[in-house]
Amino acid sequence: MINRSVNRNRSALNEAASKPAQPAAKKDYISESLNKIQESGVYSVIQSTDDYVRSGEQALRKYPVLAERYRGLGLVESLYSNNTKEVSKADFTLTQMANVMSQSTRDAHKFANASTPEFKTMQSIKEAHFDKTCNALVESVNTTTSNVLSPAQAIVDMVGIFTPQSVIHHMCDPISVPRMTDIVYRLMPKYSESAAGVVAGETLFQRPTNGTYASVYRETLAPANGVATTYAITLQPGPATPNTVVITATIGGVEYVATDNGFGNIVSQIGNQITGTIVYDNGSNQGALNLTFATAPDNLTNIVVNWNYDYEADDFTNTLIRSIYIEVDNVNIKATAHPLRITVSAQAEFELKSLADYSMISAAQEAALGLISNERDIRYINLLRRMALTDTNLNFNATPQIYYPVSGLFATFETKVNYARSLIQVYMGRGTVTTIIAGSQTADIVMYCPTFQAVATEAPIGPYLFGTLQDGAVKIIKNPYMPVNEFVMTFIGYGAGDNPVLYASWLDLYVTPDIQMFDMNSYQSLASFYDMVINPFVTGYVWKGFISGYVA
Repeated sequence: MINRSVNRNRSALNEAASKPAQPAAKKDYISESLNKIQESGVYSVIQSTDDYVRSGEQALRKYPVLAERYRGLGLVESLYSNNTKEVSKADFTLTQMANVMSQSTRDAHKFANASTPEFKTMQSIKEAHFDKTCNALVESVNTTTSNVLSPAQAIVDMVGIFTPQSVIHHMCDPISVPRMTDIVYRLMPKYSESAAGVVAGETLFQRPTNGTYASVYRETLAPANGVATTYAITLQPGPATPNTVVITATIGGVEYVATDNGFGNIVSQIGNQITGTIVYDNGSNQGALNLTFATAPDNLTNIVVNWNYDYEADDFTNTLIRSIYIEVDNVNIKATAHPLRITVSAQAEFELKSLADYSMISAAQEAALGLISNERDIRYINLLRRMALTDTNLNFNATPQIYYPVSGLFATFETKVNYARSLIQVYMGRGTVTTIIAGSQTADIVMYCPTFQAVATEAPIGPYLFGTLQDGAVKIIKNPYMPVNEFVMTFIGYGAGDNPVLYASWLDLYVTPDIQMFDMNSYQSLASFYDMVINPFVTGYVWKGFISGYVA
């Protein structure tokens, strides 16, 4: 996927091969990019040598420049965080960067010779401005194995590299699919039986049990009619364990309790209102209980019988131990093309070349890639907005109050984050708030929240990372294109298949050669192939609210 796009892009940038080598600082960036795209197989395999770096910490010790270069961008901080996934990504990325720097130092003579593939590749990458965007690499590396030193698959989001301000990776875990049409799988645990307050087929944790699903504790109800004084009740499953049977009945508005004595007799705890016998095992994996009441239990009440069954006596003729199972949910993916054409006149190219050593094609490429990324982010956000559930208690009244400072009022917006977290947990039984997508009014208000921390973003275009709440746990994306008074709070999920909107990329970026036609215009086309699908299994992850009464 990656090699194709870079090889095709090279033909559009072949004039770079005749230019002198770039300064050493730029070469470091280019070397790191080489490892990620593995262009022409130059760095397809890192040689095992004595100076081979095997961990992120070792990489920082060997090359302190990495710590300085990436500090404040999340890479170094992630290496020492408590998030296992982020630690693995940071460790893998720093390790590979250090090994590429080591190999590029050993192969430096190859970059000084303009006839070598290494030199030409380096110049092509430099011309494509990869060196400006290498910081995005840590956010776009996905691996399919727990061995972070030798991943089975490492795929770089090419659009993310060219456009580091893209925010889609803050809202989901991008999925790389090997073909245009594919299936995203999601494994979910389900209850096998209706019991303990849950129903067979329900997802674990979506609703709470009464605490006895994974238990030997059982309960049955026998309706009373106010007349009968004798009842025969079957305890299923059985055998029942001696000294665990408890009978509760309401007689004359008073609750009476009786228990078994371990020898097959039922004994009232007070008086003799309840007596009887019990056969702990009737030979059919059941208990047989016979009760006699001195006075009939009240009409329209239940005789409640609790007991523990003897699970060790299970002979597999009936189901004693409750079970769960794993269900495979799947969503069909079909990547579609998102193409864009660049048109540059020869006159414009000549004029720009006369003013600066820069190509109009390169400028158009950057604009085209920015548009592809911008539309991708907006489309993802709009799908979240479409699927979002609403709760009027999530709305925030920003009307100024007399004798109450606006800053104090706006600071209370953080309580809405906590409320959204509760909505997600009640509706889905799991999750939290990881991302807020904010219209302009919400972004202005959230700045006054006690835990708000701004994120420095230079000259943002479109949706961008605006700040964080609660020690970085909640990311805030400001979207100037959505209604100013709207906000969406969402949980990213427990992995790619659990994202509220699935983003699957087939070919991140395809670039054709540029062609000059008889009309004196040069043409080049780009395309990104991906699909976005609302995940029908996690609708309760996304909630929407509105701001009212805001005065700037």
